[in-house]
Amino acid sequence: MSQPYRILIVEDDMFIAEMLEYVLKKRGFEVILAHRISQARACHEKFSPHLVILDVRLPDGDGLSFLKEIRGGSQNPSVPVLVISIFHNKTLRRQMFQAGASHYLAKPFVIQELLDGVRTALPTLS
Repeated sequence: MSQPYRILIVEDDMFIAEMLEYVLKKRGFEVILAHRISQARACHEKFSPHLVILDVRLPDGDGLSFLKEIRGGSQNPSVPVLVISIFHNKTLRRQMFQAGASHYLAKPFVIQELLDGVRTALPTLS
């Protein structure tokens, strides 16, 4: 890849966010971190990421609403969104896919599962 893919990670757990940042940067991705929906909104607009990794529960909102906002917006509405959540709820999972999520991972997950989701979302990496 000539220019690195930009990945926006929206995760309020600092340990998880920094671990994901480390793993993805080691693989050549440009990573932008947001710990709140308000930060994620600004980063999505400013950086137009190639992929969003989105937690469901955040301090100032929920991932489902932000996903719907992305899909309904004019700024990069077709960006792949990989959802990560501690909630193993089939209804929530279905809602996320109906709203346009590309992939859903339940926490805790194995890093390889996340990387497989990234490869699926960005098929030119395969």
